[in-house]
Amino acid sequence: MAVYQFLLDQNFPSQTFGVEELDQTIKFVHLQHFAPELAKARTPDWLIYLAAQAGAMDGVVTRDLEQIKDVDSLVALSLTNLCVITWATPIEDSVTEWAQLISYMPEIKKRLAEDRKRILLLPAPRLRSDQTLKASDVLGQMASEGKTTTGELRSESLKRMRQTIRERKRTDLLSLLGEQSGSR
Repeated sequence: MAVYQFLLDQNFPSQTFGVEELDQTIKFVHLQHFAPELAKARTPDWLIYLAAQAGAMDGVVTRDLEQIKDVDSLVALSLTNLCVITWATPIEDSVTEWAQLISYMPEIKKRLAEDRKRILLLPAPRLRSDQTLKASDVLGQMASEGKTTTGELRSESLKRMRQTIRERKRTDLLSLLGEQSGSR
């Protein structure tokens, strides 16, 4: 099993969870642990690329989109087998960055298997208005498609829910259905 190693640039937040538990084929190493001397001083990005290549890394993850606009960095990158992973639009939320990095990792690994010398720009995570729905609107749509009323669907559903709640002896939840826990 091949393991891909990624160097986290000094501007990328350290992980506080075991990524390897989710995917044993990836490993992230923060620059502070990989080469502390490079993390302490202001270090040119191209130097970090060369150190990552020498350290058998597969890629560098950074928040700094400007790295891919720097001539020296691009020259150094073209001399390595590294990929650089960054965001097309900067994100300053470490939870979102980590979640997106992990969710794209299967695609990233595919790209690396094809050709390591890549700059991967992850898209900004955004919900479009057609991706946010109200449960009541969806219920209404289901009712109209089923040639019934929303009230009839709701009534049948509440009946099933109450029965399940009583069978599981969770009458404390009946109040959430608009019913007293002691009532029938």
